[in-house]
Amino acid sequence: FLQYKIFGLHQIPPGWVIVTAGNPPQFNKSVNEFDIVTWDRFKKVECEADFLCWKEYGYYGGVHPAIIAYLELHPGHYYEIDATDRHNYKIITARAWEDLSEMIQLYEIDGMAVTLELIGQYLQDHDIAPMFYEFYCKFNELREIYDPDSILDGNITQEAVDRAGNADTEEAIALLNLLMDGVTYTMRTTIQMEKMIRQIHPKLEDILIKINEGLSCRQIIAEHIMTTRKNLDMAVKARIISPSNKKIQHWIIHNLEAYMDKCTNEGRDNKQRCTIIIQNAFTNLLNGAKNVTSQSMTGLKNMFIFMEAAYGADSPVMRKLLEELTINCHTMDFIKKYGSDEFYRLIGKPAVEPTYNDMYELNLEDCLKFE
Repeated sequence: FLQYKIFGLHQIPPGWVIVTAGNPPQFNKSVNEFDIVTWDRFKKVECEADFLCWKEYGYYGGVHPAIIAYLELHPGHYYEIDATDRHNYKIITARAWEDLSEMIQLYEIDGMAVTLELIGQYLQDHDIAPMFYEFYCKFNELREIYDPDSILDGNITQEAVDRAGNADTEEAIALLNLLMDGVTYTMRTTIQMEKMIRQIHPKLEDILIKINEGLSCRQIIAEHIMTTRKNLDMAVKARIISPSNKKIQHWIIHNLEAYMDKCTNEGRDNKQRCTIIIQNAFTNLLNGAKNVTSQSMTGLKNMFIFMEAAYGADSPVMRKLLEELTINCHTMDFIKKYGSDEFYRLIGKPAVEPTYNDMYELNLEDCLKFE
């Protein structure tokens, strides 16, 4: 850290702190050692690899559930660097796991097979790469056997309960992460949809007000699209926008473009028709958010029902599930906002009043004025 001091010829602005990060010399031959005078201007912090810390980041960033599950079982495989043999480096880092996660997800979306060769391109260790590949294959087999989406929908069979109850630790952790992945996806989508609706609502209000003032619907929406896209481009260039918020902005632009096309093709830029089109579109957004919210709450409840039937309310597996729900930012954000009697019952604490807000009370009625 460098604070309130001059670095070379450069004065650090008041209140600013420079934070830098780098690899130690034993891992990076291109580094230059600082002299004593330079070191005197720094606060040096040694960072150590910690899977439990990274796991919270992994949940936030959507790391593949097979990777989370594998590292739960083998936390010592999270980070390894062995450069003693220059012909056989062993390199496994947090970046390697995250990059591998993104590639696996792309392969799965495209229906391509994830191979040991692919995994070895990221996990540069001849022992760990095949171990993870074997686990990944088993993880997918368990997905087929248990059908976690069906369980979250409430289709819980005694056969699945019995198998889970008799499963070894590896299978139990894999199943837990399969179910967690399902509820996390819908809960993250719910939170993102709410943010999008709250951000697009004032834009639609402004559009309807200006339509009723006699301005062109297409022109007004086009201006909002350009402004949103400009702000997004600036945020991306400045690197001050998260992947989640970036997705929300693209979502808003996509919806505005759809409204503009519909108002042009069906509304013919008629004030009354365009107003009704936009009002109906916003109502559809709210209904979509309600459906995803309901799906999330149902999935969470059914996950608890299944896990309690298979393992018991006070079992190590159930305690592990509650721990994962707590450190996962997406699931905890959802539970705090919408509540879960089952969650608070299982952790043995009084239910907390959900911070439910008035999103579903938003409307555009005040703008529906026709001459």
